[in-house]
Amino acid sequence: MITRAQDVTSLPFQVCIVGAGPVGLATAFRLEKQGIGVLLVEAGQHDNGGRVVNATNHHHAPRASSMASGLGGTSSLWGGRCVGFDDIDFIERPHVPNSGWPIPHHAVGRYYDDALDFLNVEGPGPVVTSNPLPLGEVHADSMEWWSSKPELANIYREKIEGSQLIHFLPDTSATSIELDASGAASHLHLEGLQGRLRVPVTKLVLAAGGVGNARLLQQLNRAYPGRLSRTLGAYYQGHLTGYIAMIEFHDDAVVDALSFKKTPKGSVFRRRLQLSEYVQHRLGLLNCVFWLDTVSISNALHHSAGFSALFLILQLTGLYRFLANGKAAGSFLRRDVRYRDHLRNLVPSLRALNDLRDTVRQLRRRNRKAPLVNPARRYLLRYHAEQAPDPASAVTPSPSKGEHHRAAVTIDYRVREEDLESIERSHVFLDQWLRKNELGRLDYLHAEEERRQALRDQAYDGFHQIGLTRMAASPENGVVDSDCKVYNADNLYVAGSCVFSTGGHANPTMPAVALAMRLADHLAESIRTVHSIEWAKS
Repeated sequence: MITRAQDVTSLPFQVCIVGAGPVGLATAFRLEKQGIGVLLVEAGQHDNGGRVVNATNHHHAPRASSMASGLGGTSSLWGGRCVGFDDIDFIERPHVPNSGWPIPHHAVGRYYDDALDFLNVEGPGPVVTSNPLPLGEVHADSMEWWSSKPELANIYREKIEGSQLIHFLPDTSATSIELDASGAASHLHLEGLQGRLRVPVTKLVLAAGGVGNARLLQQLNRAYPGRLSRTLGAYYQGHLTGYIAMIEFHDDAVVDALSFKKTPKGSVFRRRLQLSEYVQHRLGLLNCVFWLDTVSISNALHHSAGFSALFLILQLTGLYRFLANGKAAGSFLRRDVRYRDHLRNLVPSLRALNDLRDTVRQLRRRNRKAPLVNPARRYLLRYHAEQAPDPASAVTPSPSKGEHHRAAVTIDYRVREEDLESIERSHVFLDQWLRKNELGRLDYLHAEEERRQALRDQAYDGFHQIGLTRMAASPENGVVDSDCKVYNADNLYVAGSCVFSTGGHANPTMPAVALAMRLADHLAESIRTVHSIEWAKS
């Protein structure tokens, strides 16, 4: 139900959650299912985060495109891609500094199905499709699922309004946390359209995004010096993504295996290429996946006679600027249109004639939501790569205006040369493997001496906000324990990708929701245990 600020102190809730994005919502609804009362606080239009976040380098996205307030949070910016972790992400790897989680993959993985359901991936089920790739060093077992309704506010607003256990307090920001003499969180200070509030809490979960959670905990650490781990705000990670190569296949079956598919129940999924765990260990590589993106028909790098013919017709008739949306991969690889390259693609040959025929067939029966399949079997190769945890990559507090005002933070999101080298070497290995197995080849977009700089220029994140309050086996190495509880604060918890020890290649939304559901189960069990003890004593 929607609640008013003046009623908060009299509400019957057992868990207070700060943040109503995907993670906060998943936690709240999981607790509701187990009969636990929740106060869900969301900054909404009272969010002033844009005035308290400063980035020190060009690698970090601005707040407007990387953070969002209001019901549903960053799901309003999310494309809907759902990806799980790999077993290798959770183990300590000698070649990945500061790697290793204090929990195994299955502790999170057992919640994946529930997380997919919550994120509106309808009935994924087991995937049975042909896979023409040889088993071994490179595989296509890495799956991505797509939410049919990624903007969660549209799905869960009505459910919150009708809930008797979830009390939703909108347009109210958390400014600080107060501890009692034992070190437990006793009160949460809020500020909203109705003024300031001091709300008593029994169990408090921070789900305000990586930077938001770090800011609140740094404010707490300022008020109670030395209580929290020195790693707070450090080890800031994201994912590195972009293009440095085209990929060309010899066989249509391989392209088909790596293209979008639907399950019988309508779920959309796609396979991605990934180097095996054995290869990652042997070569000392970070986790990375690759997928196919259809290059814009305006870019002659597609080498397709059909695509070039279609583009030239549209361009010369003046229709291209009206029909193009500029969103296709490669639209801006070359800002000048090089007609000579398109004409080369039209050189008469059996392949050119086949390309023209296949393109015409697609246009006649095309699903407008599906990308065009390139008859030349050439695609931009998108990489999505892990970063190693770096303590120097950090979000740090700026001077505060007061004890209970929102503290400013400064973001220094860094990219290591070792991260870029791993991406480059992963491409080299993939190219060698394709050629050795006579499946295809890579065609690089840059000269060898320019590739590292291209990777550096593409290194840009801030959307995934991983590691700032990382999970570890001790407070010397992390902020929260294996149950997401803040060390030295018995009733204070953190949820979201900021607790990930490492990020793997996975887009963090789905595993963050899965981990939040695990946290909700832990909280519900601890509440039931306390009630059982109290009942036994009475």
